[in-house]
Amino acid sequence: MVSKDSSSPTACASGSVSSFLQTSASTKYKSSDSRQQCISKVLTELVAGNLLPFSFVESEEFENFMNVVEPRYVIPTRKTMSTTMICDRKQLIEDKLCATFDKLDRLSVTVDIWTNRTMHSFLGITVHFIDEWHLKSGLLACKEFIGRHTAENIVSHYDEVIEMFHLRNKVSHVISDSASNMTKAFEVTLPQFILEANEAKDENVDENDEGSLDGTGFDEETCDELLGCIPDRLACFAHTLQLVIKDGLKGCRQIENAIGKVASIVNSVRKSTIASEVLHGSDHNLKAANVTRWNSQLKMVRSVLQVPEEKLKEAVRALPGTAASRSLTTLERTILTEFVTIMEPFEEATNCVQGEGRVTVSNVIPSIRGLRYKLESAQSAYCKTLISDLHSAIQTRLSKYESNALFITGAVLDPRFKLQWCQQDEIEEVKNGVVSEMQKYVKTLESVESPATLSGLSPPESHEPARKKMKLFSFMESHPQTSQPEHADLTLTMRQELVNYFKTEPLEFDGDPMGWWKSHASDFPHVARTAKAVLSIPASSAPVERIFSTAGKIFRPERTRLSAEKFEQLVFIKCNKLIY
Repeated sequence: MVSKDSSSPTACASGSVSSFLQTSASTKYKSSDSRQQCISKVLTELVAGNLLPFSFVESEEFENFMNVVEPRYVIPTRKTMSTTMICDRKQLIEDKLCATFDKLDRLSVTVDIWTNRTMHSFLGITVHFIDEWHLKSGLLACKEFIGRHTAENIVSHYDEVIEMFHLRNKVSHVISDSASNMTKAFEVTLPQFILEANEAKDENVDENDEGSLDGTGFDEETCDELLGCIPDRLACFAHTLQLVIKDGLKGCRQIENAIGKVASIVNSVRKSTIASEVLHGSDHNLKAANVTRWNSQLKMVRSVLQVPEEKLKEAVRALPGTAASRSLTTLERTILTEFVTIMEPFEEATNCVQGEGRVTVSNVIPSIRGLRYKLESAQSAYCKTLISDLHSAIQTRLSKYESNALFITGAVLDPRFKLQWCQQDEIEEVKNGVVSEMQKYVKTLESVESPATLSGLSPPESHEPARKKMKLFSFMESHPQTSQPEHADLTLTMRQELVNYFKTEPLEFDGDPMGWWKSHASDFPHVARTAKAVLSIPASSAPVERIFSTAGKIFRPERTRLSAEKFEQLVFIKCNKLIY
């Protein structure tokens, strides 16, 4: 047996570490020390960002970890973390957000209501803007919602948040689902609510003043100013698209029956250890559907079809009960294969308008045109009714987006699309419509370049370079874009900018519109101002729904006693960590 030599390298190293830790630990940081404050900041983000309980800071494992990493750090108590550090971090982020908003002219918000597992409701509001040509999103609030979910209550809670961040005159658009209370709140109740609120604040209004308007107490100019701060409501495109798919499937009994059988197989196999073992190791994982998301059904069907037919039959035979009735017939597999092919463009469109951290408003009209093209060119033996019904539903529910000036402008000012999505006979009308929209955004902007300077620009000749094609946008073709839009109110500078913008080469479909505009904003200052105002608007309410996914993880079963106030602070810090 070999005895340990106290002078061996291992023993010396061990002794050195122990003595170092003892020496270092004896001299703790003061609360004012920059190192102490820096670690506390990161620790707060660690707890909030990873949804850790406050008791984490008092755990033996964390204490041992810090004693090795930084023995001089004074570990806060659970109470300090909960009552001081989390609150201070939230306040700091709020202050930074307000400072950022002060520099902005316009921004948009998404709004929705969520109910947790203890049946407490919360109003979520996310904010979206472009700062120095970086597309940014943040959380304004995920605050407890008291009372019934009426339009009046929604507006009242919404108004509190908007006032807190001083955004009354800056919110240009509110994006929400099409629930009746949301529709009424932001299309009917909000305008009246703002007028009444402002009337109540103005105690010096002389109702007999000749310049006032009947029933308001404000002169015409003031009323126009108040009405100008009312945001436009946009219906979430992803929700509307889901309604299109729901309409399309209503009259397709064969498809619904086949999908129902697939769901039965998936649920049964996932509950059976024997059946699961049959598919284990074959790289074929069956995916269950989520009732709230239509594309989860598509993923479920696709996961079943990817399993070889014999392998799937073997797994079904391993299930208890009558196996034959659960097996997919050849006809059902054919129907489902056609269903997947038809629905994949809808899945692509859904992903395009729900993307995180990228421009989505410009994808709406090209997606609608792409879906029509795919349906018109689809070949099917058993799903003709589905194709026909989807086509009708698109016309009924989505045509309103194609005539909306915001979505038109967004598509045109996205350098990936410009006018390529237009039909030849509508190009001039679209151009003139964009010119009208530009006036809203550039009327207060002084001309950055003189007409003479801009007229001397020599933009590249219009031509179609080799570009990557997304399947959904394969219908697009290049159009001649040399004619100038006629509009008497636009200066030569503005018209020249728009024409020169159209002459630049289109960006790849997988390119970054924000990066393109950052490089070209000085070439087209008026067009860029409009692009900055429009391209930041999300096409769907997916951002606020992602907040609720995070919220659900915070309110997990073992944390149901978490107070609403602490929950709001945690989710606010976590969801704004990418901004500050």
